[in-house]
Amino acid sequence: MNAMARILLVCGVAVALTAATVGSAFFGPSTWLTLGPLVAGVVAAVLGLLAGARHTRVSPHKLKLALEIAVTVVVVVALNAAALHAPAVVDVTRSKRNTLTEASIQVARASTSPIVVKTTFAPDDRASVELDDLVGRYQRAGANVTFEHVVASKDPEAARAVGDDKVIVERADHTAHRRVKFVAGAPDQEQQMTNALRALSSTAKPARVYFVAGHGEASIADDEPAGARAFGQALVDEGLEVVPL
Repeated sequence: MNAMARILLVCGVAVALTAATVGSAFFGPSTWLTLGPLVAGVVAAVLGLLAGARHTRVSPHKLKLALEIAVTVVVVVALNAAALHAPAVVDVTRSKRNTLTEASIQVARASTSPIVVKTTFAPDDRASVELDDLVGRYQRAGANVTFEHVVASKDPEAARAVGDDKVIVERADHTAHRRVKFVAGAPDQEQQMTNALRALSSTAKPARVYFVAGHGEASIADDEPAGARAFGQALVDEGLEVVPL
């Protein structure tokens, strides 16, 4: 086998395997960004073998090598395609920060009505990436929830509906919605989403808790130690409506 044939063979195998692994993982197994390099790599490898065969007799060893290359490419592509259709997620953090709490899992399983999480964050924004990951956790827990990017230039009405908070959670039939203050890196991301899903999952009006105000009582707007904001938020987290009276 001459030098040109060896270069074609080696480069073809390298490109095909890279497309089958890295390309398939990043772009998906059925996109042209994966299939194009994959086909080009296989063709280059075959041309390299044929070019080498013109100068030397095709031995059983070369035929075996060509068969092994073809089988390897097919197996790698099949494994990547299967992995993408049946993803497995493992949380290796010590605090399990990438795993939903038991309360959130129960809310996810109870929310059978279709719910859409819409955001005007740019897809490459850190908050958007974290929100997409969070929605994925609820989906794996059983929630019937989808994630949607709203582009103001394409759908200005939907962007106005999302508002300045950048994130809105609503029923698919548009009968109810909840705005979510989603901040990148904030520790209450899951809490905000769970509260919204809990509120939208129930068609019954939430129970209302009144806080008397006007005579020096602790205020639900006061975040100081003597205030009642933390207590009021705990009630909201349980699905109650907190109202000053």
